[in-house]
Amino acid sequence: MFCPDCGLQNRDGAKFCATCGRSLKDLPAYKPVPKKKRKTKKKAAGKSQSNTPVKRTTPPQTSTPPPPPPQIQITTTPPLMTSSGLLKVGTIIDRRYEVTSHIATGGMGAIYKAEDTRLKTVVVIKEMLDFFHSHDERKYAIQRFREEALLLADLRHPNVPRVTDNFIENNRYYLIMDFVEGKNTDRLLRDNRGYGLPEDRIVRWAVQVCDVLDYLHTRVPPIIYRDMKPSNIMICDNDHVMLVDFGIARHFTPRRPGTMIGTQGYAPPEQYKGNTEPRSDLYALAATLHNLLSANDPTQGVPFNFKPIRYWRKDVSADMERILSKALNNRVELRYANAAEMKKEFVALEKKLESSPRHSSSPPSRPSASRVARTAGKPMRPHIIHNSRQKSSIDAQNYFVRGKNYTEAGDLRRAKRELEKAIKLSPDYPEAHSLLGYILARQGRTVDAAKHLRKATAGASASATAHLYIGKAYARMGRIADSQKEYEIAKRLDPNIFSKKNQGFLEKLIRSLLP
Repeated sequence: MFCPDCGLQNRDGAKFCATCGRSLKDLPAYKPVPKKKRKTKKKAAGKSQSNTPVKRTTPPQTSTPPPPPPQIQITTTPPLMTSSGLLKVGTIIDRRYEVTSHIATGGMGAIYKAEDTRLKTVVVIKEMLDFFHSHDERKYAIQRFREEALLLADLRHPNVPRVTDNFIENNRYYLIMDFVEGKNTDRLLRDNRGYGLPEDRIVRWAVQVCDVLDYLHTRVPPIIYRDMKPSNIMICDNDHVMLVDFGIARHFTPRRPGTMIGTQGYAPPEQYKGNTEPRSDLYALAATLHNLLSANDPTQGVPFNFKPIRYWRKDVSADMERILSKALNNRVELRYANAAEMKKEFVALEKKLESSPRHSSSPPSRPSASRVARTAGKPMRPHIIHNSRQKSSIDAQNYFVRGKNYTEAGDLRRAKRELEKAIKLSPDYPEAHSLLGYILARQGRTVDAAKHLRKATAGASASATAHLYIGKAYARMGRIADSQKEYEIAKRLDPNIFSKKNQGFLEKLIRSLLP
């Protein structure tokens, strides 16, 4: 029996391929197809030549010579743009807005700081490139761009920048918005050097963001933000919040699946199928607040898997843990009913924190070098222990993801190195042990492979992915019966793990979470 995926032969009656793990149930019997003889056509000599004489005409003689062909000039850099395609400083677009600096660049365009030469005010120019290949696509894009511009221009909220103008110039689309002076919360978290931000400050931001979401969700029709994350929350003076980048916001139409748009790690499970609704924004807000408190990046590691916030920070209140746990529920109906209800919880928590003397707006203190020298050999303080554990867990996940990517690319040497780093930081990491055992089995090191496979199966936390790699490793070692058992366990933990060739782990996990 041959595997239809990898093409290798298996024993008759096998349930799974011993090499790649593909299910072999209900496969039709193999029947060799006889090869057809290839027929060659012989071209008749002289048939390609036409016997009909060709009448040749000469151009009429004119007194004036014909004009020379036009010169075609090819330029690689558009005028008023740099070699990277950005607008140069000093460029004036729409005869009004003068570019003063470049703020950011993305795959769809760029953002500039500019001056409105008529009103003498500072504005932000959001530029979107024309990357379409047909007239119909371009026409549809222009229509959608104008609809989005009108949607944003109609918003009036103190925590949302206004859109004051929109136009198209040189096949590029431009939005003119209010300039927001401040830093986004992602930058504030990075400036805090791996420590989570103070709880009372984050609660003040959460109250304002919930107020914006309540404003958007209660409009007719409701507007879904769909891209809540730390880089889209700007903090101005006096902790005033501005929610920026409404590029993928859309009107909500019930029971109408759309396209998966958002940021992996922050988007809820239903958004990966395009089924967004107002409570999807509440999940993304909770994921953002969890990141700001714990400094644990949700885009790394297993998605939809948020540990309670007090696992990372013992100083965070139990009320905050309860709010985030409810909003981060994978089932939509178990979250808060609306943003107003979630805001009410944060307002109550804000009052409680203000009356509590143990909370302050300063970040956690860091021990000085002299203090570390004086306390050498003594037990570490609890907050230092939990921050060290937090950093080790994040780094281990990053090393595992790199090792998995190197394995899929066929670079086993680098994959082995990254997985060994992950195991060094997190010795009880079943996925890392199972994948490393699979790599060692492929290299013929069966003794070392068996050692890591025993560690992968020692605990009860091994996932379907871990059992899949264990099965592959046993298949490489010739232990077909053990391999089949591991495949059965993997399929029981995740029924869709063998359903599609080359299906990524993220898609398998999403299908197992969604009804």
